[in-house]
Formats: sequence, C-alpha cells, structure tokens
Amino acid sequence: MRRFRHASPGGGPGPDRTGSRLSNTLLALLALVSLGATIVVDDDGGTPDLATALAAAQPGDTVLVMPGTYVGSFDVPEGVSLVGSGPEDTILDGDGADWTVGLARGAEVSRFTITGGENGIEGIGANRIHETRIAGNGVSNGGGVFLLGCGAEITRNVISGNSSPNRGGGVYLFLAPLGGCQPGDPAPLVQNNLFEANISGGAGAALAARDSGDGEWNQKWPIVTQNTIVGNVSGNGRGALYFTSDSYVVYAADPTGTVTNNVIAGNTGGGLTQYIYGGPGSGYDYGPRISENVFSLNGAPELEAPTTSLGSDGNTTSDPSFRNPAAGDYRLQPGSPAIDAGAALPEPVLVDLDGYPRPLDGNLDGA
Repeated sequence: MRRFRHASPGGGPGPDRTGSRLSNTLLALLALVSLGATIVVDDDGGTPDLATALAAAQPGDTVLVMPGTYVGSFDVPEGVSLVGSGPEDTILDGDGADWTVGLARGAEVSRFTITGGENGIEGIGANRIHETRIAGNGVSNGGGVFLLGCGAEITRNVISGNSSPNRGGGVYLFLAPLGGCQPGDPAPLVQNNLFEANISGGAGAALAARDSGDGEWNQKWPIVTQNTIVGNVSGNGRGALYFTSDSYVVYAADPTGTVTNNVIAGNTGGGLTQYIYGGPGSGYDYGPRISENVFSLNGAPELEAPTTSLGSDGNTTSDPSFRNPAAGDYRLQPGSPAIDAGAALPEPVLVDLDGYPRPLDGNLDGA
C-alpha cells in the first residue's frame, strides 16, 4: 500500500497519523477496495495531491481518499477505482470546471459528494458509480452524470439538484459505439438510486438515454430498476425519464433493456416518455420494456410509450404514500401500494439506500 503524506515545514515527510482518525477510517475502507495497489491520499495540503495520485495509478489500483474537501477536476485512469470515505466526509468540488470527475473506460468512483462541475461526472464505457451523492452540478447535457457508451453501473446514489439546458439533468446515457460501447458490453444498470429535484430545459430531468448506434450491431438499452424518482422538472413536457433513438438505428428490438419497479412521483413535465423512431412492424428498436412501475402526480404525460400504457404491464397510478417527502424522507408508509409490489428480479437488491436488508416482507403477509 502506498500512502501519500503531507510535507512538514522543513520539507521532510510529516508525521504518520495512522494512530488517529486515519487508522479507523483506513481499516473500514480497506475492506471495500479491490486487489491491486492502494494509494491513500489525505487532505492536509501536502504533495503529491489527489490529481497527482490519480496520474500515478495503474489499472487495478485503488486511490483511497481520506475525509476532506478536494477542489479541482479529477481524471480517473482506465481500470482505476477512486474511493472516498463517505459522502458526508469526502467532497470533490469542481469549482466550475468542465467536469468534477472524469472516468476513463472501466474506471470507478464511489463514496463521495461530487459537486460544482459543468458535469459532475463524465465517463466513457463500463464505468461504475456507487454510493455517491451527485449534487449541484450542471451546465451541459447530463448535468449530474454524462456517460458515453455501454456497460455502466449507477447504483445506490443520491442524484439531486443537478441541471441541464436540454437533456438529462441528473443522468444522460449516450449509447453509442464512439469509443464507449463495445461488443459484449452488458446493458447499463441504473438501480436503487434517488433522483430528486433535477432540472432539464428539455427532456429527461432525472434520466435521459439516447441510442445512437451505427446499425451494425445492437446497443443495449439500460436496465432502470428500483429507483425513487421525485420532484424533477422537465421543461418541455417530455418526462422525468426519457428514451430516444436516432432515425437511422435499424436492428432487432433489444430484449435486455427494462424500466421496472420504480416509483416515479411528483415530477413536473411528465413521468416517462419513449420517443422512438419507427413503430410496430417497422423493424426499429422501440426502447426498453416498461413494467411494474408506480406513477403519481407527474403531470401529462404520466406515461407515453408505443408499446404500453398506464394500467398495462403492471404500470399503475397511485399515491406511493411517502413518509415525509417535504423533509426528503421517501420511505414508504404502512399500507403504501408500492410495498410488496412489482416484479421479482433474478438478482434482487440486497440492501436499500438506508442499509436495510432486501427483499423484505413489507406488509408481513408472508409473501
């Protein structure tokens, strides 16, 4: 393990504070990191700083960041994991940079607050974003997260208060072979996140996905499941969730992509829209399959898609009965229609955003 320590006034290495706050934090975090070298960075004003540590990392390495606020734009090399000490304690502030965190192919980021960028995160291909608060970013499409390519995992994050002038205030997935999608990449996974109070001037205030293939092989629509999507504002009435494809994308419908088991409530400018060129029998991909979602008070259209509608495929409209949404508490009250509802998943979530085990028999009926 390599550890970057601060410099003392005399120019030599500063004291190793492993016996203080670092020891407890390190013990907890080292259990989370993968094989490969671990480079530990502390927020003490010393050198090398975080950007230098990232530049030194090799594929398979983990850059482990101690509590503090780190200002700048940070590029994570291919195959490197950037791991913070928790969103409450470890903040990456882009301070107006084009992006706060840039992810090369296969790079990962987890356990931070990421703020202050024109994009909070920009990535290309098979990136993993986990247990991170992404808030207060946005000048470009995908204000919170812009990912080019397939194979990404966006899981257990709070994506809040980001903005875009056009598409994807929270997240924009641009599914294209321009260095991002590679044959054999899995479908992007967007699971168990809270999307709250994101804004887009156009479509997809929480999440927008655009399939822009070259017609030679099938891009994969995302799997969007078990998310809470609330209070987002879409400026053109195209929905908190928006899926579109380019007119020249002609290939078989993708059976992988799904939008399932989400609560989509209290958004402005609609709930979900699929705007897919072509139609039944045209040979065009219609987009992901939409089923088993709860829609409530999103305005028109609640759900606009060519192959389903409210009342079909388990898509319902009812009040999810959040405990205290005004205070940001989106847990479900007893008797909520979303408890013990939805489709069983082949690989269910094991814990929710609060760390409680799942699946759970929420109404104690034994099922």
